[in-house]
Amino acid sequence: MDGHEANDKWDVQHGGFRIDWNMSAIDSLVFKGDFYDGDANELVGLRSGLESRNLDFSGGNLLARWEHVYSDTSEMSLQVYYDRTYRDTELFREERNTFDLDFQHSFALGSRHKFVWGLGYRFSTDGFSGFTGFQLDPSNRGLHLFSTFLQNEVAIIKDLKLIFGTKLEHNDYTGLEVMPSAKILWTPFSRHTAWAAVTRAVKIPSRAFRDSVHTVATFPLGPGRKGLVQILGTPDIESEKVYAYELGYRFQPIERLSIDIATFYNNYYDLQTGEEKDSFKISPTETVFPIFNDNEMHGDTYGFEISADWDVTEHWKLKAGYTFLQMQLHLNKASISEGTEDDEEEGLNSRNRAYLLSYLNLPHNIEVDTSLYYVDHLSTNDIPSYLRLDMRLGWKPTEFLDISFGVKNMLDGEHREFPTGSDRLETTELERSIYGRITFQF
Repeated sequence: MDGHEANDKWDVQHGGFRIDWNMSAIDSLVFKGDFYDGDANELVGLRSGLESRNLDFSGGNLLARWEHVYSDTSEMSLQVYYDRTYRDTELFREERNTFDLDFQHSFALGSRHKFVWGLGYRFSTDGFSGFTGFQLDPSNRGLHLFSTFLQNEVAIIKDLKLIFGTKLEHNDYTGLEVMPSAKILWTPFSRHTAWAAVTRAVKIPSRAFRDSVHTVATFPLGPGRKGLVQILGTPDIESEKVYAYELGYRFQPIERLSIDIATFYNNYYDLQTGEEKDSFKISPTETVFPIFNDNEMHGDTYGFEISADWDVTEHWKLKAGYTFLQMQLHLNKASISEGTEDDEEEGLNSRNRAYLLSYLNLPHNIEVDTSLYYVDHLSTNDIPSYLRLDMRLGWKPTEFLDISFGVKNMLDGEHREFPTGSDRLETTELERSIYGRITFQF
């Protein structure tokens, strides 16, 4: 923001593969994998000024999925997934390994009921080593996540459907979490559909919110003594929770035009905050003034969305949309925060957003894509509204080869889009960029 180079360049080597095998008319297998290795830079704001930090990262993943068809109304899938990530910076080093197993089965019961159910298991291990001012305690942890879900789609009458079910998860931090949902669909005419939905969802606390020891400031308390301001994880921190309500209507005034209108209201509680607690000594010369992660915020968001898809011709498609969002967050009476957290969180979301997308297919397999976005200002970090225009020119000389060239942020040389999300990182501006891509599939 003060004219310095952001020093946020990155280089990455990325490769992958995918194999699809149709073993028979009822069985198929998919094998795929991705591998990458790279380095990046970021500009960090410290008390001594701006400093450049380097980041090395690598990783990869493997996936295998078997799909089996029992009948026209019943099929199942079994998927195994493994992922490894590694990050090494001047401030911390982290390695994470994740194993994931997922099973799903769908079947019909009579002519009115369609069931989908499934089971899942995930095991994730990590190893973390940080700098003096930031650590995770313990430095290594393995986490288990068990899940199951059941959903039933019921045809109540010819034009009315009810979809309801629930998902159950058990994690090592908060135990059992229940997430039910229900949705009703009404199709009074062939080109008109109305729906209403209610859902309960949770966000499990991250490892940092539970296990972190983060020293954000130090100051003298007297001869040979000092105070430390530390943000500390809380072992009994709860999940963040939301009840989401939605009403919507979709219609086609003409054959090639579809319009969606939806309104929503979300009620949040147990949102995470930082709460100051009584100081305590960790040595004869050091006193900690702690800020514990807690769940002392609640709030609401509401608004509406309008979107339209228009097939202008067989070769030209337009998409447009507008979203209005209002957020109101409040600290609980039990909170002793300074009262700025709710304002800062509200200011991370723009109130108005709009977009216009154009997809044009020209002769000789040439594609011209144009994207125009408007985003309202963000009060947090005082980020102004902006208008962004992106364009892409693509050519498919064969069925297997795709060549594209594009320009992002055509309307201005640079602008800010969002806060960094960290007090240690400088908010940077996005510059105009040009890219090229060649994709070969076989």
